[in-house]
Amino acid sequence: MVNEIEIMEYMILVMKCIQFCIFPSITHILFLNFKGGDAMKRNNILPPTSQRVFLRTDPLTNAEIRNQTIRNLNIFKNTDETEVTERIRVLNREWDTERVLEVNASLLILLSSYLGIKTSRIWFLLTGAAGVFMTQHALQGWCPLLPLIRKWGVRTADEIYMEKTALKMMRGDFAEENSTAVDALNFAEKQ
Repeated sequence: MVNEIEIMEYMILVMKCIQFCIFPSITHILFLNFKGGDAMKRNNILPPTSQRVFLRTDPLTNAEIRNQTIRNLNIFKNTDETEVTERIRVLNREWDTERVLEVNASLLILLSSYLGIKTSRIWFLLTGAAGVFMTQHALQGWCPLLPLIRKWGVRTADEIYMEKTALKMMRGDFAEENSTAVDALNFAEKQ
């Protein structure tokens, strides 16, 4: 049975984890905001929800993901309507960054909680860290796993939506005609 002292010790450990994991990055971001210009746009402490992952991802990784989207669109540029429709169905099933992170965090929390109950309480630190990092991701759009899954090519919901919109445009769902995949993607990004 867990007593009150053990609960207090656990709470203190979680608070220290929050202090050392989240607050330094918040302080760093606040400091960068005073530089103005692009640093202020890129390092906003609470960026817009739809852009928070994009803003916290390495620009080269973002460019590679966008280039892959253009390659995908070029494949379907001169295909028939059924193939484009099938690609849209595939995109509707694609997992975005949020889903990947949520599943990974929940599995980590479940596993570390089980191990904390069955083996050693030290595993509860991992449970707390997962919660802290998911909170940081929810607020700032970054967590330790994000750079890795973005390198793997996992896209945000908006990036998937933009490819679907460009495909719908190429299929003729919209009145405006675009000659290239880049034009179609640019149109979708404006939507």
